[in-house]
Amino acid sequence: MLEEIREVMLELKELIKDDSYYNASKDIIRKAIREIKKDNFKRALKLLKEAKNLALKERNIVERIKNLEAKIKIHGKARNVANSIYDRIRSGDLDNAEDLIPELEKILEIENRIFMKIEDVERLISRELPGSNPKEAKELKEEALNLLKKGRFNEAEELIEKAKLAAKPTPDYLLQRAKDFALDAERSFTQDKFEESIELWRRSLEEYERAKEAARERKDEDLVRDIEFAQERIRQNIENAKIAIDNREMLKLVSKANEYVEKGNKFFSSKNYDSALESYMEAKRLFKSALDIAEKRNFERDKIREGLESVEESIEHVKLGKGEYLIDVDIEDPEAERKLYSALEYLRSLDVRDKDRVKELIQECSERIIAVKIRNAERMMEKTEELFKSGEYYDARERYREVWQYLNEVEDEAVSLKVTSKIPYIQDLRNACDRNITQIRRLLVDVGEVKPEIYKVEDVRRGIKIEVERGGGFIRDERLEKLREEYESLEYIGSGGFARVYKAKRRDDGSIVALKIPEELTREAEKVFFNELENWRKLNHRNIVRLIEPRLTPFPHMVLEYVDGGSLKEGRMDIEDACRIINDVARGIEYAHSQLVIHGDIKPQNILLKRIGRFYEAKITDFGLAVAVTKSRSIRGFTPMYSAPEQLEGKVSEKTDVYQLGLLLYVMLTGFNPFDGKTNSEIEEKVRNYIPEPPSKYNRDAEGLDDLIMRCLSKDPEKRPSVREFREGVYEFMKKRYGISLHLTKDYRTLVEKSLYLAFYHAKEGDLVSCLKELKFAEGKIRDEKLKRDCRCLIGQIDYMVREGIKGESIVEEIEKFLKLVE
Repeated sequence: MLEEIREVMLELKELIKDDSYYNASKDIIRKAIREIKKDNFKRALKLLKEAKNLALKERNIVERIKNLEAKIKIHGKARNVANSIYDRIRSGDLDNAEDLIPELEKILEIENRIFMKIEDVERLISRELPGSNPKEAKELKEEALNLLKKGRFNEAEELIEKAKLAAKPTPDYLLQRAKDFALDAERSFTQDKFEESIELWRRSLEEYERAKEAARERKDEDLVRDIEFAQERIRQNIENAKIAIDNREMLKLVSKANEYVEKGNKFFSSKNYDSALESYMEAKRLFKSALDIAEKRNFERDKIREGLESVEESIEHVKLGKGEYLIDVDIEDPEAERKLYSALEYLRSLDVRDKDRVKELIQECSERIIAVKIRNAERMMEKTEELFKSGEYYDARERYREVWQYLNEVEDEAVSLKVTSKIPYIQDLRNACDRNITQIRRLLVDVGEVKPEIYKVEDVRRGIKIEVERGGGFIRDERLEKLREEYESLEYIGSGGFARVYKAKRRDDGSIVALKIPEELTREAEKVFFNELENWRKLNHRNIVRLIEPRLTPFPHMVLEYVDGGSLKEGRMDIEDACRIINDVARGIEYAHSQLVIHGDIKPQNILLKRIGRFYEAKITDFGLAVAVTKSRSIRGFTPMYSAPEQLEGKVSEKTDVYQLGLLLYVMLTGFNPFDGKTNSEIEEKVRNYIPEPPSKYNRDAEGLDDLIMRCLSKDPEKRPSVREFREGVYEFMKKRYGISLHLTKDYRTLVEKSLYLAFYHAKEGDLVSCLKELKFAEGKIRDEKLKRDCRCLIGQIDYMVREGIKGESIVEEIEKFLKLVE
């Protein structure tokens, strides 16, 4: 037990180190010591344990008081309560001391809360904010501090709130600052400094927010509502400024896109297709960005969409134009085969909407590839013929075998590329190789007797070219069922104006015709239909599509001549082809004028092309808008981009057709219409006032036609040439051009074809002397004996007509037939 007493005494000694407190514990310890002296150890141990528990309780109270005492910041009510607790501890009244602690905590919380507000006010006072009253705030703060020390908490808190208001700017001051920022913002907005105006309005909002807070502190609810109304208006102004920024950005994007479109147009005109595509793609990106802004802000979007659609079409034109450019390879070019394979790979990679055109280009490229390979085989055979002539029979036979194998591979590729039109000619060449190999073998085994006849390249007949049918399938039209009894097949070709056009095969004789069927027989469509019929019935010319017969049953329609080459495509073309086509069109128009018919709508879509050998002859179609010279000279429904200035005023004359002839030739030579625009109003403005650059600026070969074309495009109809003058000008240019072209041509087949075609044109012009000259030139170059005989017969017939002074259209048809034989 003594040991236990010793341990408790040590613990007590450690607890009551601080002599300032623990008086109650010390009294009990003294009692315990007296009991030990009496050897009453049990009683002493009990007292010591009681003293220990009391000491622990006292230490706990002291620690709590010290922690709270550290939070006391002023000598006020909290300090007085703390001192009272200490007094009770020293007197041993621990229960009362402990009871005062919650009161101290509550008082201390209030004092510190108020004191923190006082510190906030002191910081505000030290800043001396504009629009505040630091002196009044300081006085109120001092008075609040005194009341806090006295424990008059409510009064102190009220005063410190007043001091805080005095230390802050007044609502009126803040409102003035907000107003100043708002006025500066409005001035910036009117100067189109939208970003600056937004920043100023944001600062104004901040000042209004401070003013609103000050008004709330003063419980001025009316002012709060007024400020909120002003803030809402400023937020709307900020949004309007953002809209203005977006509008400016949209216009900037459109302007930049337009610049890239112009660049693209120039690159396209100069056949720099890669740069054109790059420019158009950038224009597309800019238009799309502009459209995104327009849709976000609900701006006017139609024009941007038109621009985007236009540039997307341009991208297609560029891709297709590049394809056309890549396949335009001279078959005599040593690199022709490589270039054409590269072009074929490019065409197959194209992803455009006009799939039919891509197919056409792929087919054309494939045909050119086979043509180049055939030409290679021909050259190989020609060299082999030289070996034979020099007596190198063995080498000639081996070379013929190589050519035979090469032609076998060419035929396989022709099948693979679906160039079936060339297969008969390839087979003929291969058969020629077989025969030559056999003849040489005979020569080698019987030198004395065999006299072989070597089959030369030019002795081989060319196969008939098979044309792929054009068209886009069938169009649903219940009326077509009524035509099935008369026609074996009906294939939709296209539409325009008020009618659809179908390719049809007659059941009775198997002939191919075109049917023009009005889409709907409204009063307006009926008027156009019968006007076209009335004018067309007057016309019978080889350069005008022939009206075979008008039909009223089973419903009104026209049966027309079918033209196999399709319509003229817009875009730049070879100058010789352009002159031939425009000469044909001019001949047709001149004849129409002689029958008192003005066409009034000459454009690429109304020019059809008929194949004649490797060339085309133009035929005019669509007389729906034509007018009789003797009737009222007004016209409606013309195509704005190809219209003459007087058509915009509702007038038309023979000189209107002259204007359109000149413009059509301009487009064929340059590849673009100078009066094109984004809107009808822009197009009409150009037609009325714009004077385009001469075509030679974009095509140097056209220099000899500049004056003639620019006269046709005169705004004054009286200054334009007549159709005859225009046609004769083009004809003279063609004669000169063809002379140079023939002089530079080395390939005999090309030389023959061009000579015959020039003779064909001379005949159409009635110049039989020149026609005869070209035929005689061609006859001297023809190697095929049968063709040579046919050509001599033709020459004899024309020679007789020249001597007798006879003129006739039949001779033109004879030359046309001969051209087809030569192909």
